[in-house]
Amino acid sequence: MHQLEPRGADEYTVLIFFSIDCHVLGIHDERVRKIATEYAERGVRFFAVDAEVGATAARDRVEAARRGYPFPILIDGGARIAREFGAEFAGHVVVLDRSGKTLYRGGIDSDRAHLTDGATPFLADALVDLLAGRSPRVAESKALGCALRTW
Repeated sequence: MHQLEPRGADEYTVLIFFSIDCHVLGIHDERVRKIATEYAERGVRFFAVDAEVGATAARDRVEAARRGYPFPILIDGGARIAREFGAEFAGHVVVLDRSGKTLYRGGIDSDRAHLTDGATPFLADALVDLLAGRSPRVAESKALGCALRTW
């Protein structure tokens, strides 16, 4: 069990909805690792959330290690968390403050199946703004990923 709201010295929590089979999320793994590593040092906790039917803790531990995620993949049995945040796609991201309020929701960036140098870094931009004491310039964007299999 994990508390999703920030605690202790943490300022924000990032949830990244996860699918083991989603190629779109897979191509973003390097960007996700980089963002998580950079912002963990600045008080931002990261979790991947696996809301898919058939998810197991053992499988997700292996997958987190294989992908080099510096954060755990949590099981969302019954897709309760996914429904609460309106997450329908792998790669859907939510940033929460200490009270559990959603401050950003949407995609990791503007890329889908191919990474480009000119992508808009929605998540990173939101974290920069929040840590500077500002509201995110873009508080909501479109999540571009594979449909979560929650049924």
